[in-house]
Amino acid sequence: MLLNIALHGLEEAAGVRYRVKSAQHPDDTTSDSPVVVRYADDWLVFCHSRDKAQQIKAQLAEWLAPRGLSFNEDKTNIVGLSAGVDFLGFNVRRYNGKLLIKPSKAALRKHRQRLRSEMRSLRGSNCAEVIQRLNPITRGWC
Repeated sequence: MLLNIALHGLEEAAGVRYRVKSAQHPDDTTSDSPVVVRYADDWLVFCHSRDKAQQIKAQLAEWLAPRGLSFNEDKTNIVGLSAGVDFLGFNVRRYNGKLLIKPSKAALRKHRQRLRSEMRSLRGSNCAEVIQRLNPITRGWC
């Protein structure tokens, strides 16, 4: 929660501009504005060009500095959306003009490993016990 307080104003610092369509529709960004997706200390900034992304990264670094924060350069990348990016266990990418959001390979691998270890521990158990132990795992994944 403290990080959310510290990062209040991040969208404004990135230059996100909103327009109001109508009372029935939520706010939408203007066509030339970057879009920020944030969850606590993880965020993505979607831009129209690599140059704009580098410019916004510099703006945000300048904005973070007085707050005692900085980018983790190992985790900070500027990539094209066609290459895709992993974010909070999901892979976000553009494919044939469509935006695809799917579980990341690492998240799938972790889930399969958990199921594998559960199945090994359940060898010789009856069906009811297997179902009772696996249902919460599969429901949580879904």
